[in-house]
Amino acid sequence: MTLITAHSGSDGTQENSLAFVRFFQHKPIEAIEIDVRYDQESKQLVLRHDEENIEEKTPLRAVFELMQETDLLVNCDLKEPGLEMRVKKLADQYQLWERILLSGTVDVYFLSRWPAHILMNIENGLEQSLSWEHWTEQTVLEAAGYLIARGATRLNLPYQCYTERLATLARKHNVALSLWTVNSLQDLSYFEEHNVYNLTTRNAWKYFQVRQEVVQ
Repeated sequence: MTLITAHSGSDGTQENSLAFVRFFQHKPIEAIEIDVRYDQESKQLVLRHDEENIEEKTPLRAVFELMQETDLLVNCDLKEPGLEMRVKKLADQYQLWERILLSGTVDVYFLSRWPAHILMNIENGLEQSLSWEHWTEQTVLEAAGYLIARGATRLNLPYQCYTERLATLARKHNVALSLWTVNSLQDLSYFEEHNVYNLTTRNAWKYFQVRQEVVQ
């Protein structure tokens, strides 16, 4: 079954805020995604996408406290390197590690250590830093091959880079695909029908309601 992950700020909520987390806290959504950085000033993990300082910093600890009341998976999108062990240690404090997924700047070292917890971003397999708009299909296939050879079992990439050749490669190696950020309800339905493992979207609740209407 395809996981539907609510992108930070999904359904009109404020990005990387407790309001976003609370909105989905008791809804029948499979997972939420949050952006994680380490704040040097407060010496703690916080929710933040960019490096710029902002006055209000939501601690990751506060999110984990709320998650104790739910069964949601939490995709921590790491926005800077070297945060893997910090997130693991904090999750262990709240007995949440089994429900934590890591994406973003995850070191390939952790593929062999925590294979079930990692949605390995395809750009981590590129030799040079390029925005996804400049990737070719061959670029994606080569990066996927590199990461699969190092133990990746779930690959995370922009939905625009999904191709049948990539899907075939993934099936050959029993690797799941995770796509972001799929906001079109039609595209969500298409990828779900093609058994994509995870779809991250800014319309998670809206899509869930549409799915329920179809079932009924």
